[in-house]
Amino acid sequence: MRETAIVAWGVVRDALHRKVFYGVLAFTVILILLVPMLPSAELGIQVDLMREAALGLASIMAFLLAAILGATILPSEMQRRSVYNVLSRPLRRWQYYLGKYLGLLLVVALSLLLVYVVMLVLVYAKFSILNPALAKALFTIFLEAALLGSVAMLASVRLSPLVCVFITALFYVVGHVKGDFLYQAMNEAGNGPFIRGLAGFFYYL
Repeated sequence: MRETAIVAWGVVRDALHRKVFYGVLAFTVILILLVPMLPSAELGIQVDLMREAALGLASIMAFLLAAILGATILPSEMQRRSVYNVLSRPLRRWQYYLGKYLGLLLVVALSLLLVYVVMLVLVYAKFSILNPALAKALFTIFLEAALLGSVAMLASVRLSPLVCVFITALFYVVGHVKGDFLYQAMNEAGNGPFIRGLAGFFYYL
């Protein structure tokens, strides 16, 4: 596992040298900080509204990081030919891929942790309320990003990074649209028990 951990840490170091990582992270944090300044905030924004807006931004950030890193970490090493030096070590191929994936997850997790701290401070500064339950929502976002990152990495083996990002974005959009549609169908009183039960089955699937 030591070799896998070294590969994973290499992904983190590589991400820290990428401008796109800091760009996505800074853009997300700035937008979250601007949420209380929206017109509705001046009328007395509720905690739930601020939380939903911040979580939505965190979800987009996690998607972008998972898609961009997942689509580029393997092709970039192939282009630099550094992958051959790595695989020449006593390192199995599955350890290499696992290390890359774990490194991607670590980058996303650290980014979401920063967003979590910002959200806690923002909610406390605005409402004098500590809301540690936000961690549950961010963990769900992390799981979603883990799935999207695996899709991007898998596609990057055969496809170009741009196509991989597009495919990952398609998964992201379809997943969210499907969830909203099924949730409405599940709670629509006009639908019969069978339709609502079927929608509920696929919603929680």
